[in-house]
This record gives sequence, structure tokens and C-alpha cells, in this order.
Amino acid sequence: MVNFNTIPSDIRASGVYAEINAQPKGESYYNRMLVIGHVTDDAKVAAGEYRLASDDLIGDWGNGSMLFEAIRSAKAAYPGYRIFGLAVAEPATGGVKATATITVNADVLPVAVPRQAVFYLGSRAEERLAVPVYVTDTAATLAARIASAVNAGYAYGAFTAQYGVVATVASNVVTLTARHKGVVGNTLKVATGVHALDDDFAATGLTITAFSAGAGLVDLAAALANLGAEAFDTLASPWCDATALEDVAGFLADREQWDEELYGHYFSAQYDTFANLYTAGAARNSQYYSVVGVKQPLDPSWRLAAELAAHVANWYATGNRRRGMKGIVLAAKAVTRKDGWTVAERDQLLRVGVTPLTVGMNGRFAIDRNITAYRTNADGVPDTTWLDVSTRYRTIYAVRNFRDMLIARYQRSARNDDIAAAIGADLDHKYIELEDGGDGILVNSNAFRSARQVQRDGLDRIDIYAPLAVRSDLHVIAINATIRVS
Repeated sequence: MVNFNTIPSDIRASGVYAEINAQPKGESYYNRMLVIGHVTDDAKVAAGEYRLASDDLIGDWGNGSMLFEAIRSAKAAYPGYRIFGLAVAEPATGGVKATATITVNADVLPVAVPRQAVFYLGSRAEERLAVPVYVTDTAATLAARIASAVNAGYAYGAFTAQYGVVATVASNVVTLTARHKGVVGNTLKVATGVHALDDDFAATGLTITAFSAGAGLVDLAAALANLGAEAFDTLASPWCDATALEDVAGFLADREQWDEELYGHYFSAQYDTFANLYTAGAARNSQYYSVVGVKQPLDPSWRLAAELAAHVANWYATGNRRRGMKGIVLAAKAVTRKDGWTVAERDQLLRVGVTPLTVGMNGRFAIDRNITAYRTNADGVPDTTWLDVSTRYRTIYAVRNFRDMLIARYQRSARNDDIAAAIGADLDHKYIELEDGGDGILVNSNAFRSARQVQRDGLDRIDIYAPLAVRSDLHVIAINATIRVS
């Protein structure tokens, strides 16, 4: 029997009539990403506000701002249009901007022939600054030229974009100051010697001190509260202090409850030594966030976190859910290949819920094994259920598929004696679709069919037990090469 919403069942006037209805559809294939960060005063949004990122990134978030840089990196990794930005206020008290210095050494001047002072402010091509050094230069004139080059910015489409730092000069010392207050400003980098073919004047001509003294943390809970019932499957920001992670975990756990069904996973990045990363990881335990642990790369943490999260969003949205994430290459670079982890270090970090990245021959970071910070269950027993990020996303995708199917077919059903059997059969078909179809995220449909339960509970309720076997990734291939001499 075909049911209609508007066409009367007893109409007598002849004709061919059609009504158009939208079949109920949830968010199985819908993936929105949220990047959290600071904006500058010239941005269209204020702290606490969020909006869909347009093509006018400078206008949206402010020239040189954290969100401009982070969303630009995210868009490059995830070309889809569903990237939102949430502006968060800078630290209200105790906030200090991080600074670094470039000192021009007077004893190497004047040069006999023109040279270049090459240094890097990030991984992008325009963040390689090659400042000319003339035979007439003094330390003070070269320092002024370096500061001018930083403040001049770079071409970005039809606009001039600013770097995430502002340069000032005093005599032969250039001071670089982060645009925003906060401890995460210490993850900014100014580096030399990145490329072997660069002029090596900087090796002896410049003395660089790393970014430091940045202080202050943000209130993520207040910013996240402004999202209301908006759904975001992937979230990213540079803040991974204990308070921020606790706030994020609580926020996402509340949204994942049965009466919300708003799922999501949070990505952040911590730049530190192996020992400090190991200690920090051992103190965490949550399936709702992932913290990438790396030594100091060229890009600040807000760009690395946003880019990694965008690659996950792209993996999820483009039908690659069946495959693992290992080997996905990021645009972000390490200063040198020595900034990668050894196999032993990677293994230890993975045991305390820290996601390590590898460094390829081209200096770019790549995903090794993308994990959550979940290590033990509520009873403190070691538990690997939510170890891999892919398990979280595949589970969310499967649950949404089952939910959408049930809404589409049974939302307006009336009581009948066969409804439990019908739902059971539809669950079996959907499971097989998610196992053998293009998604391939579930396995062992026969076991599901044997174990699942669909039963009536009173007059107007059906209870379902659905044991899902989620596909796991292949991470280790071990070879026993036994040699026989003959």
C-alpha cells in the first residue's frame, strides 16, 4: 500500500496527480568542521561568535589572525565548504604575547659580495624570506630591512596578507611579536638552515632566539557554549592544557547523549620533548579528543591542529572510511628530519594516548597512527575500544545510518504484531550494506544477525540491541625472514 500526505485516497476527479516529499535523512554523509582560534580587531566576527568560512578569509577573521591562518590550512587539506570558525577571546588576565629576536651580527659585515639572509616563518613558500644583504650594509640597516620584509606581508590573491607576527627594530636587533596573547604563541617558529641550497649567510650573520614568554590560557567552555545545537563532527584548536581538554571532553560527552546525538571529535597539538609529551599523555584519558605530539615544526600549533583535523574530515567525508589514515601527508614541515620520532619513541607515545607524526624525506609530517587519548575504562582497566580515531568516526557513521533508516521507514508506523521482525530484517540489510558496500566499515554480518535483538517494550516502544563489529585498521606487518644457505 502506498501512503500519501496530501493526495486524497478517494478523489474522483480524473487526472494524474503527484506530491513531492523529502524522505527523512540525517547526517550520515554530512561532515562539518569547526576551527577555534583568535581573530583580530578588523574581523567580521567577535569573540564568542562563529560562522561559515567564506572565500574572504582575511575579511572573515582578520589579517594575520590565528583563525585566518588555521582555516586557510584547513581549507587546503579539506576543500569542502563546510568549515566554520569560532572566535575565542584572548586570555583575559595574565595574557602575554610571545616574542623572538633576530640579531644581525656586526662582525660579518660588510660582505664582500651581495648575499641573502634567508629565514623561515612557516612551511609555505611565502614564509621563506630571502632578505638581500648589500656590500654597503651595516648591522642596523640590515636589521631594518629584515623588519620591513616581515611587516610588508605577502601577496594573497588580490590582497596583501600579514604574517602572524609583527616586527620592530632597535639598532641591530629585530623583535618578532605574536599577534595574539597566550602560551600557544610560543609554538611560533623562526628558523634558518631549512634548505641546503639556501645562502648560508644566516648561519653566521644572524643569531635567533626562539619564541618564548607567551602566557595565558583561554576559556574554551564559554566559547563552546555558544554553539548551541549546531553539529560539528570535527573540531580543532591549539589548546591542549588540562583545563581546555577537560572542558572539551565534557562538552562532547554531553552532546553525545541519547537526547542530543551531536557527535564530534577534537584535535589539538602539543610541541614538546618526548619526556614532557609522555608525562602529559599519561595524565589524560578520553575518547573525545586527540593530541598530536611533535617536536618544534615550522608551523604554529593552530595550523598543525587544523590541518590534521581537516585531513580527518576529508577522509571521513570523501568515502575513504574503509581505509586507514596512515601515510596521509601534511603540508606542515619539520625544520629537519631529525625532528621526527624513533620507532621506540612512537610506540611509547602511542601507549599513553599521544598521536606521533613521522617526518618524510621532504621534511613534511605524515600520519603514523591517529589515536585518541582513551586508555582505560571507567573501572581503570586498560581498554583499546576507542584507541583509533577511525573507530570513533566509523561508529558514528554506522549509528547514523541505522538511525536514518529507522526514521525513514518507521517514524510514522502504527502498532502491529510484525513490526519487530520487519525492523530486524531491515537492520540486517543495512548491516550488510555497511559491510559489503562501498563503505565497508562493519564486519561479520552473520554474527550480528545471530546476536542482535529487536523486541517490543509495551505498546509503543521497540528496544534494539545492536552489537556492531567495526572494521579495524592494519597497522603492523611483521616478516620472519628465515635464511637457508644451499
